Amino acid sequence: MGLRKLFVGVQVLLIISFILLAFEVAARELVQQHPSPLNPHDHKMERELASLGALDKPWPSNP
Repeated sequence: MGLRKLFVGVQVLLIISFILLAFEVAARELVQQHPSPLNPHDHKMERELASLGALDKPWPSNP
């Protein structure tokens, strides 16, 4: 009887791990399709600022 409980427990843990793996894969695909503006590896914002000429001007200093 104890062996059956162990087997069922291992099956439950495997199912939970596969569900978490599926969520992780889905989240990675979603991030690749819609990159976050806070992502340091996404240079889209820098390209937009450069196209506007905003990177050529010095940043205003705080008074």
